[in-house]
Amino acid sequence: MYGIELILVLMVVAFGTSCGNPGAQTEPMSTEPVQFSVVESKADSVFLPNKDWKSRSYNMGSRVEVKSLYFVDELIGFAIAENSKLYRTADAGKSWTAVESLPSFSLVDLQFVTQDEGYMLSLSPATFNEAPLGSVIHKTIDGGNSWKIHGSFPSVSLYKLEVDVDGSLVVVGRRNVAGPQTDTQNVVFYSRDRGLSWVEKTTNVNTIEVSERGQVADFMTDVLHSRTHGIVALSIKGRLYSSLDNGDSWKLLTKVPEVADDFGVRSLLNFGELSDGSIWVAGGAAAIEGTFGVVAVTKDLKVWDRTTLAGNDLKDVAFLSENEIIACASSGAASRQERGKDRILYSSNRGKSWSTVLVGGGSAAYTSIFMFSASKLMIGGKNGEVVMLDRQ
Repeated sequence: MYGIELILVLMVVAFGTSCGNPGAQTEPMSTEPVQFSVVESKADSVFLPNKDWKSRSYNMGSRVEVKSLYFVDELIGFAIAENSKLYRTADAGKSWTAVESLPSFSLVDLQFVTQDEGYMLSLSPATFNEAPLGSVIHKTIDGGNSWKIHGSFPSVSLYKLEVDVDGSLVVVGRRNVAGPQTDTQNVVFYSRDRGLSWVEKTTNVNTIEVSERGQVADFMTDVLHSRTHGIVALSIKGRLYSSLDNGDSWKLLTKVPEVADDFGVRSLLNFGELSDGSIWVAGGAAAIEGTFGVVAVTKDLKVWDRTTLAGNDLKDVAFLSENEIIACASSGAASRQERGKDRILYSSNRGKSWSTVLVGGGSAAYTSIFMFSASKLMIGGKNGEVVMLDRQ
């Protein structure tokens, strides 16, 4: 997500107009400024070994770079790779095979409703510097052995697929329209019948920040169903929006505090909700002085407990409990010995201190986490390495 500068995509779940209706109604989003404060701390960048975790490493092939992992159960799982391929395992990651029934699309997201029924979102072949031709949803009914196109969205770039417990599907993104980027229409498609038909609602939002490089468009990257705030969406510029009426209206909850102006460009990785209702956000920052990892947690949306980790860029983060964190980190330290060294880190105090679970050997780079439970995880990385972690 580094360097992506796109218009803000409004996350909306709606039932109003039919898919593709150019007369879809628009409603403004509430963007009233919110007040917040920050409790700041810095983590120690010296990581002692952690012997509480046991690791087992497997390999998918040296040319496979894992973007994300998804498991249906403890044996059957999938890996979305940078080479636009989907890989499947039936033995908990020991062996992987490429799924050949998919065309060469840029795979984005994957979710399953049951062990047999799953949906995958992809972009038509293109780069982020060129408007993708459209988006496609694929469906499997045999546990991912084969996939068929189940929905096509011309001239729309979709970035997130969400499957609810009742099997309803939501995809969010933007419609590619002629003119400047600020004219881009933000869209959500919703299906109640497992993708057989879709409804659309389009909402225009103008949240453009002005920087030294001119106008910078914000862009929603993730969404979750909150127990307290309804539907919550996170943007790459650190805004959290909420809808309590299935997306008919939105309000700005809060803004994730900036790392620091001199830290350079910040990239938000992901976010989630803890069992106590707190919302957490994690990311990294690249700067001339080095790289920084960031973990921020808020309970009341007014006070952020934020911790920075100097010298380490966080690639992915997962909260195991209200206080425990596992993170994939890449060192940007000044020393040649430490620079580029990838680690799996563990924290028991929300990032205030970290220990090393595993250090990548050679060209290994850890990039993604799938959590089976608080004591069992699968880690994916570059060069085809996948690691199973079990807490002893």
